[in-house]
Amino acid sequence: MSEPLRVIIVDDEPLARDSIRALLEGDAEVRVAGEATGSDAAALIARTRPDILFLDIQMPEVDGFALLEQVGADAVPAIVFVTAYDPRHEGFEDGTPNFLGIAALDAGFDLLDEVGMPRLTARVDELTRCLLDELLALPNVEIYGPLDMTARGGAVAFNVLGVPYTVVESRAREAGVSMRGGCFCNPGASEAAFGLDRFPLSAVLDRLGADFTPERLASHTGGAVGAVRASVGLANHHDDIRKAIDVVAGHTKLERPLHGRALVAIQT
Repeated sequence: MSEPLRVIIVDDEPLARDSIRALLEGDAEVRVAGEATGSDAAALIARTRPDILFLDIQMPEVDGFALLEQVGADAVPAIVFVTAYDPRHEGFEDGTPNFLGIAALDAGFDLLDEVGMPRLTARVDELTRCLLDELLALPNVEIYGPLDMTARGGAVAFNVLGVPYTVVESRAREAGVSMRGGCFCNPGASEAAFGLDRFPLSAVLDRLGADFTPERLASHTGGAVGAVRASVGLANHHDDIRKAIDVVAGHTKLERPLHGRALVAIQT
């Protein structure tokens, strides 16, 4: 019998952690290896090397997205967001655990059992490699982070040079392709990627004040202030990758076939 999957739970609400742990205790295929708040979670992840992370998004001090930036995309093979952070959940009172999300955990574990973590990891790696290859073949596309699968997860951040990321994001949405634009919850990393000096940047932000928009900030910095992020996963399929590359290629003024390698979809 294989070893149970190591799980850690990260949430600032003890009641939410208790609810998730109680649900998991009835499954012999998983073992809760630890619990933490957002500020303590990075050390716990490094120490326990979990297979699955149950992660809240809205937490004080270090939120869920900032934690993922800290530990890196490849630190945990699978992440399950258990949170009320969703416009559809505005009916929840502050601090109420998202029990609707918790109810989906059984289905999620069934899917992991059916697919298997090695197979899931291999598929995400393959799809990400294909996505990178397609983007690298386009002109005027700048990719942030590794250009191969060394120390990389299933999310790829990029810009089309000369085109605001908000335009690419908007065109993708019109085409039915989900890409996320922005600074990805880690302004420090964005400053490093875009070559922004934090002292002039701070002065520009103070000057803009309530008039801030990404476009106005970019007009002051003279360069990118955000990027587009595309993510791949188990649900990706051929038509989605064709649509995604078509959106990006349209901004590079290049029409290019995919050479029959349509394996990746884009979703966030």
